[in-house]
Amino acid sequence: MAFHSPIMRVIHDELEAYVASIPFHSPRIPVISNTTRAPYPSDPDEIRRILMAHLESNVHWMENVRTLWNDYGIRHFVEVGPATS
Repeated sequence: MAFHSPIMRVIHDELEAYVASIPFHSPRIPVISNTTRAPYPSDPDEIRRILMAHLESNVHWMENVRTLWNDYGIRHFVEVGPATS
């Protein structure tokens, strides 16, 4: 898969147009971005910008786990991937 890599740049414009049509709201609970390693902001336009950057950016899984562990007291983590047959 090419997700989270510069290869995804080819669908950037199409995805950005689609994302622009989705209403975004301020998160009710902290949602940590895999690109900024910080909670998503309350501004819908900034949420969209971060989301679009995520398309082509690396995932910082361990840094996010550390943020959740150290800053939010989360102690259980589950990563769910595609099913295998």
